[in-house]
Amino acid sequence: SDPVPHIGEQLYFRKAPHTATARLKNPATGLAVGMTFCGDELPYLTGWKMMGEQAYVVGVEPGTYLPVGRATARERGELDFIAPQETREFGIVLDIANV
Repeated sequence: SDPVPHIGEQLYFRKAPHTATARLKNPATGLAVGMTFCGDELPYLTGWKMMGEQAYVVGVEPGTYLPVGRATARERGELDFIAPQETREFGIVLDIANV
């Protein structure tokens, strides 16, 4: 759609299922970009959209907690910690396709 004057950003939050897929399609370019990830590792999905005249962007980000700030995430029991010397791996599969 066309840019909208004087619009603010929009945020969308979702709890990810065990296996989650997010896809952005742009029929004007004939392309779609998608990602698949494990909801057990990255349980939240944030979508960000700004459709302003000078800032027209979209973002999709899986994460370990919602972007509500560390203090709020800690209060809600959602802030995940990695201990010193501990490592973790998170798998995300990206794909680009024609639509």
